[in-house]
Amino acid sequence: MRRYIVESLGTFFLAFAVCFTSFTGNPIPVGLMFMAMIYIGLHISGAHYNPVFSLAAFLQDRMDMATMCWYMASQCFGAFLSIGLFSIITDIVFSPEIPMDAPLTLSMGMEFLLSFVLILTMLTVTLVERYKGHVQGLIMGLTLTAVVSIGGIFNPAIALAAVFMNILKDGMFVGLYPVMIYIVSPFLASLAATYTYNFLNENHRMY
Repeated sequence: MRRYIVESLGTFFLAFAVCFTSFTGNPIPVGLMFMAMIYIGLHISGAHYNPVFSLAAFLQDRMDMATMCWYMASQCFGAFLSIGLFSIITDIVFSPEIPMDAPLTLSMGMEFLLSFVLILTMLTVTLVERYKGHVQGLIMGLTLTAVVSIGGIFNPAIALAAVFMNILKDGMFVGLYPVMIYIVSPFLASLAATYTYNFLNENHRMY
């Protein structure tokens, strides 16, 4: 139970940072918040705070399917509470931006590529022996800062929570574009990154 509470808590604060930085476009608070949450929860739950990380852990046989589903549910719950609180404070419903001037395939491709980098980094610092220890939070925080600065969410829990909050509060479905970009693409990237890691590292041999 502690693992699921930590996953909800970490995703809550990560989503909070994402929501409030949507005003400024500054990615640094998102990366710093992620880094802080990793250090808080790494020894308890593994500090995923993102369904694509949990999927990658499942594909690496580091958790069973039931645990993965509970992780994902906990993350979505934390993100939903966070976006709900953001809406109460600001009277604004957070919604993923839709790049109207770009084709869907290009937007999905960008979200896929940057999610791929983020997940591959997570697998490397988690599974490669030389990176284990105190640097994991720093590396992951900086990597998230880098990809968010380019543009995107890279977290289906936050995107899904935003979709449901828009339906609940305004009765408005944000459309298939953000679902395809911010939910489908990161999950595809998780599959690709996991198999790429296995290929590059000879089936996750420790170094």
